[in-house]
Amino acid sequence: MLPLGLIGLGPQWSILYKPALQRLRPRLGVRGVFTPIATHAQACCQEWECELWDSLGALLASPEVRAVIVLDANWFGTVPVEFACSHGKPVLVSDALADQPLRLRELARLADDTGTMVIPDLLHRHSPATTRLRELLATRLGKPRSIECEVVVGPTGRLPGFLSDPWAVALDWCHAITGTVPLRVEPTQSTDAGESLLVQFGPFADRSLPPLARVTLLRSTCNLNPDSGGTPVARVRVVCERGVADLRGPDQISWQSGGTQADERLGGERSAVELLLDLFARRVRGGLIPLPELELGVRSQEWGLAAQAALASGQLCLLERR
Repeated sequence: MLPLGLIGLGPQWSILYKPALQRLRPRLGVRGVFTPIATHAQACCQEWECELWDSLGALLASPEVRAVIVLDANWFGTVPVEFACSHGKPVLVSDALADQPLRLRELARLADDTGTMVIPDLLHRHSPATTRLRELLATRLGKPRSIECEVVVGPTGRLPGFLSDPWAVALDWCHAITGTVPLRVEPTQSTDAGESLLVQFGPFADRSLPPLARVTLLRSTCNLNPDSGGTPVARVRVVCERGVADLRGPDQISWQSGGTQADERLGGERSAVELLLDLFARRVRGGLIPLPELELGVRSQEWGLAAQAALASGQLCLLERR
């Protein structure tokens, strides 16, 4: 069993991470919890038969804890990750650490200098439908040519998780699918239902025609549905070299290529959180598993800020090519 420490117990714990960890027993377990509000942790400690720590530093220094998950950073900001870096302890971040990319860039440099693995919880990359889409792109559909992506956000305009900006989530999802970075964003006509951006991506490695995306942000009067699996990407159409795929929510995908078409419901597959936790655990144990680290999370946050600037000015905004 890989022993984990939990820092904070925000809404993400009960809705997403607790059910996922329960399903991943006995491969993963909770060895310790630290939170400023002890009453929140008592039930967790009883269920997992683990210790409630009264010091963040002591939890991170404990040899009984191999890695930690930051579930609520409101009380701590970037301190848990800084402490984790000082102890060389791998950390999975499931909450927004800071709104300023400059501060996060400093944190990414600290993680790199200390050789500490810091993984942002980009759950939208790991939904069953997104995972299946990647398989189809590699085997049946070919490179993406255009993407129509709708993201749903609640009344606060913010999202749970490391990337709280819905534009950052949408651009990061498109980047994960295309494998190329967004070069510029341009606002299009908005409606009462939401706002839209046109996104030009960089060329593929073989210099073939770069993909285009239209990202639409839909505002809802309700908070993100727990059944969404932690991802706000609600509906997507991807037109590819050899076919088309349509995604509806985290676990439905229909596609057609040549004379073949299929409508797949993937509710029986592992959730995005389960897959992320499994990949994180394998990395902690020394596996060569590709997972985006903090540097990419910071870049995606910067893309989101550029999208907001384009919408505010009504003008095209160029993104830095990295």
